[in-house]
Amino acid sequence: MCYNQLAENASQIGAELLGLRKQLGLPRSAAASLLGVDPQTIFRWEKGEREPGADAYLKAKRAYEAELAKRGIGQVAENSPPFDVGDAPEARFPFAQVMRTPAVRARLAAFRTEIVDMGASEDGEERLVAKLRDRQTINDFVGGRDEDRYSEREIIRVIDNYARILKDLSKELGMP
Repeated sequence: MCYNQLAENASQIGAELLGLRKQLGLPRSAAASLLGVDPQTIFRWEKGEREPGADAYLKAKRAYEAELAKRGIGQVAENSPPFDVGDAPEARFPFAQVMRTPAVRARLAAFRTEIVDMGASEDGEERLVAKLRDRQTINDFVGGRDEDRYSEREIIRVIDNYARILKDLSKELGMP
């Protein structure tokens, strides 16, 4: 969305910047450092209390998107259009496409519920889900190979394993 379209509503600008920051799993202080502003400024932008101005908005958006692309998650936003693998859940597709399949999205939504039930904070929940949208996390779970193509079943297995590990850790640490 271009700045002029968003400028009519500071809360829309804030929501867009907040969404990008959360997708990265960045704390407000790290985002402020990345952008060269005070953490309180980030807070005000994201809450819609203050409009960043065109230059600051573009700088923030570009910095966040560059970081997302560097991490291999730039095209894996929750609201991106679905990708259908048809009757081939074992077929291998580029990471960003497989992460948009209805089955993977459903499993991520279930994972979100599981970690909330374990008592994770909203920030913790966002970081864990963002971690699962990171190609490097998936590579680590599939045997350390650096792949560009994955199957739907493979990604769902990774999410299942990640959820199991978190549940085991929470039990070990005496968490609910």
